[in-house]
Amino acid sequence: MRLGKKIVSALAAITFMIAPVSALHGNVEAASAEEQYWRSMSTDFYYKQMSADEKKLYDKLDEKCMKILLLETDDITVEVKDLFGSDISIVDDDDLGCNIPDLFIRSNPQYFFLSGGSSTSSKLNNPKVYANGDGKNYLDKVTLRVFSLMQTKSEIADAKAKFKSAIADYVKEAAKVGLPEQKEHAVAELIMKNVSSNYSNFCASAYGPLVDKKADSAGYSMLFMAVMNMCGNDCASVYGIGYSYNVINIHGFWYNVNMSKLDNSSTQYYNYNRGSGDNFLPFKSYKAWVPDTPYDYKDTASYISWYIDYDNVTYFICNGYETEGAGYTAVAVCGTTSTVLSTLPFMGCNYKVITSSLRGWQYEQGAWRFYNNGGIMQTGWYKIGGKWYFFNDGGEMSTGWLQTGGKWYYMGTDGAMQTGWKQISGKWYLLTSDGITTGWKKEGGKWYFFDSSGAMATGWKSTGGKWYYFNSDGSMVTGWKQISGKWYLFNSDGSMVTGWKSTGGKWYYFNSDGSMATRWKGISGKWYYLGTDGAMVKGWLQLSGKWYYLANDGSMVTGKQTIGSKVYNFGSDGVWDGK
Repeated sequence: MRLGKKIVSALAAITFMIAPVSALHGNVEAASAEEQYWRSMSTDFYYKQMSADEKKLYDKLDEKCMKILLLETDDITVEVKDLFGSDISIVDDDDLGCNIPDLFIRSNPQYFFLSGGSSTSSKLNNPKVYANGDGKNYLDKVTLRVFSLMQTKSEIADAKAKFKSAIADYVKEAAKVGLPEQKEHAVAELIMKNVSSNYSNFCASAYGPLVDKKADSAGYSMLFMAVMNMCGNDCASVYGIGYSYNVINIHGFWYNVNMSKLDNSSTQYYNYNRGSGDNFLPFKSYKAWVPDTPYDYKDTASYISWYIDYDNVTYFICNGYETEGAGYTAVAVCGTTSTVLSTLPFMGCNYKVITSSLRGWQYEQGAWRFYNNGGIMQTGWYKIGGKWYFFNDGGEMSTGWLQTGGKWYYMGTDGAMQTGWKQISGKWYLLTSDGITTGWKKEGGKWYFFDSSGAMATGWKSTGGKWYYFNSDGSMVTGWKQISGKWYLFNSDGSMVTGWKSTGGKWYYFNSDGSMATRWKGISGKWYYLGTDGAMVKGWLQLSGKWYYLANDGSMVTGKQTIGSKVYNFGSDGVWDGK
C-alpha cells in the first residue's frame, strides 16, 4: 500500500505562505545545537541529485518544517503557494516535479509530524500565462499533510520529547559496536525486537515505531534511516512497489535493507541485500534517484557473512554475485598490517580487494581515524610519531578514559596516551604505559596511595585494616601531624597510632580515632593524666589547688600510700586529704 493511504482520515491538510529563501539544506554551521541534532537524522541522497529549482522548493519546505520542529512558529501548516512568478519554476509531471514533496519527506525522518501524504495543483495549460511560452503545466501549490494529533506547539513539544528519549536507546545500541555493518545489524535487530508490524496513527512516520512501537513498511524505513544517519551511515528511504525499504552505503557500496521483511524470530537477515527484478527496484517514479551500483545478491540463502579476517586484516564482502560487471569485490577496512591481498579467497571464489586511497589522519563521521601506508584503517593500539594511540573496532580514535585488556589508560584530547602525573577532573593520577597506577607506589622518596580508580589519595585513607593520612600533594605522613586542631602520630610505615605509644622518651595515649589524649583519661579501669603536650605525667600533680599522685606507670593512686617514707591518704577521687 502506498505511503500514507491508511491514515488519510486522520490527517489535516492545511496551508501557509513561504517567502523565497536561499538554499538551506546542509547549512548546519550556523545552526543551533538542537537544529544540528535533528538534521543529523536526514540524508542528502535525493537532494544532491535535484536541479537548482527543485532544491529551492525543497529548501522552502525545509525552512518551514524546521521552524515547526524548533517551535519557532505558531502556524503548524505546510504549504508552498504561487510558485510560478517567484524564483521557482518546476514542471508538474508525474515523473519529476510532484515527487519533490515525497522525496523531501523521505529524506527527513525528523519531521515526524508529516504524514507522508502530499498534494499538488497546476495552473491551466495556457501558454500566454508563462513568460517562457512553452505551454507546460507548472506547479502552483504544494501542500504537505500534518497529523491531526500534532496541530499545536504543545503537541509537537510533547512528541519531540518522546521521540528523542526513544531514539537514544537505538543510538546507544549502535555505539556498542564500531564497523558500519555492525551498527546496521545492531539497530535492525533492536527494531525487530521492539516494533511490531501494525496500524497506529503514526505508523508511517518514524514516530510510530519509536513511541507506539507500531509501524508499516514506511515507519520501519523512516526509523532505520534516522538512526543510521545519526550513526554516520548514509541511508535513505525508498518507495518500492507497495512497500518501503532502505538503501544504505557501507564502505562505498549501496545495499538494500528491507526492514519490514526481516524475521524478528531470528538473528539472520533473510531478506538482507537480496532480491531480483522489480522486487527490489523502486517504483518507476523514483528510478532516477536510485544509485547505479549493483546491490549484493550474494546467494539465494541468507547473507550472513559480512566481513572476514585474513592475515591480520578485516575485509568486508561488498559484492558476492557476478552481475553488471561488478564482479566479486571486497574492501580492506581495518587491520594491523600495511599489506593487503590483491585477491581474497573466500567460499571458493577470488574477490578483488579494494584498498582505501586514504593515508594518515582522516576526520570522518565526527571522529579521527588513521590509515597506514597500505590504506588500512587502524584498530587497537598503534604508535604514530613516537606516541601511542588507541582506535576502537570502527577505527575511531579514543580520547579520555579508555579501558582495554582489563586495564585503564588516559588518552589526551589529541588521542595520545598520557603518562606521568596527570590531574583529571580535580584528581591526580600517575599514568604509565601499562595503565593507571593503583595501590602503594614510591615516587621521589615518598609513598603515595592510589585507589582502584587510579585517583591519588589525599587526607584520611583506610586500607589493609589501617588508617593513613596523606598530605595535599599525596605524600604519606609519618611522625607527628596536627589535623583539624588535633594531634596524631603515624608509624614509620604511615599507619596511624592508637593506644599507648612511647616516643622521644615519653608516653602518650592515642584515642581510637587516633587523636592524642590530654588531661585526665580513664584507661582499663585506671586514671591517667596527660599533659597539654600529651605526655603522661608521673609523681605529684597539683590541679586547681588539689594534689594528686601518679605512680611510676602513670596511674592515679587512691587510699593510703607510702611515698618517700611517708604515708599519705588519697580519696577515691585521687585527691590528697592534706594530712
